[in-house]
Amino acid sequence: MMILPLLLIAATSPLLAADREGVLPLLVSQGTPLGRLAAVRMCVRGGPVLGFALASVIGIGILGTSADAAAEGEPGLRLSLVAAAILAYGLFWLGLAAWLDARVRRSGTTTLALVGTWLGTAVIVPALLHATAVTWYPVPSRADLEEAVREVQQEVWSGSDERILAAFFDEYRDIDPDTVGSLERFMIYQMRALLESEARVQRIEERYARDRAAQAGFLRVARFLSPALMMQHAFEEAAGAGSERRRRFNAQLAEYVAAWRAYFIPKIYYRVPIRELTKTPRFQFVEEDAADIARAAMLDIVMMLLAGAGGLAMAWRAYRQTSVT
Repeated sequence: MMILPLLLIAATSPLLAADREGVLPLLVSQGTPLGRLAAVRMCVRGGPVLGFALASVIGIGILGTSADAAAEGEPGLRLSLVAAAILAYGLFWLGLAAWLDARVRRSGTTTLALVGTWLGTAVIVPALLHATAVTWYPVPSRADLEEAVREVQQEVWSGSDERILAAFFDEYRDIDPDTVGSLERFMIYQMRALLESEARVQRIEERYARDRAAQAGFLRVARFLSPALMMQHAFEEAAGAGSERRRRFNAQLAEYVAAWRAYFIPKIYYRVPIRELTKTPRFQFVEEDAADIARAAMLDIVMMLLAGAGGLAMAWRAYRQTSVT
């Protein structure tokens, strides 16, 4: 959707500025209000562009939705939010185009101002905000994180197995070391080393996640400086790729892993046979409520709608006060 504003600018700019020395005085002399004429031209020129964008996104969404998912109703809500975000984003640019056309008499200046605004809000401002976030809230690169994880894993797995086994028997005093064979000792060592490695890796990932959360929090607030960032955030939330849904998934995954370990690990240590696999923990992701899905994207949509409606209202007022000469 980065090119949607450019398509709208090409289709709607200028609305009336180019006709001020042509047919526009004749139309006004016959009683045609400037605002009505601009509105008709905006609908005729900008409507097909918005319609094509909506049809393309909705069509792709419908084709990519399975029958089971469609029966649950959630894809319909998400597609509706995407459509609303496209309409709001388009309305913002239409309102800006109409306001500039009403205030600026030269058509070339209007188009240049619109293109400059698009360049600033879609390219320059996001780049500056990202650079600011990286500077104020530095986050180690993913490569550095993976390197730290590998070092921890190598340190754990290259350590003494006797230390790990001694810690195990000290924790599970009801298990007699003399009754544990060599194969069972090896399995216990593997499990305990894996748990120790995961615990240390988790601490590293938690520090990394805190740094990322601080950076993301800054960008989440600063996104209101750019309609392109607001549209991107609305798209991410509507598509289920937002930070809140990811956090929800990670929390449920952590609960499942804890339940899996609570079920299997004691059976491994005490050599309890598993007779019914149907009783083993199973992971099932619980989706967000419809209200939560809508709430996550609606703020950006409403902000863009208000900005677009404000631009159209100011344009209408300016057209009423503007002379065609």
